[in-house]
Amino acid sequence: MTQTDIPVVVLIQEPFGYSFDGGGTMPSCEDYKQMAGRVAQLAIATSAPTLSQALMALAVDHMTRAARLSELQDPQQRQRPMQQEQSASYGD
Repeated sequence: MTQTDIPVVVLIQEPFGYSFDGGGTMPSCEDYKQMAGRVAQLAIATSAPTLSQALMALAVDHMTRAARLSELQDPQQRQRPMQQEQSASYGD
């Protein structure tokens, strides 16, 4: 049996409380970072070049999603302290 004859089995698990049928919560920035790390480890461990390339593309996609979520969360987190400071001065 050659390397190309080895069957590849991929298990898809619903990540972190997210349900593929639309219920549950979406993965967080940290969830995507962790998934990217796991997928990158699989890509490094596999000897099949095509599979390795596909897994690395998936890892990059997860890191891109993490970065986008981080960018969306940062302005919201900066806005909260300003709102609290403004509301604290109204009682004067």
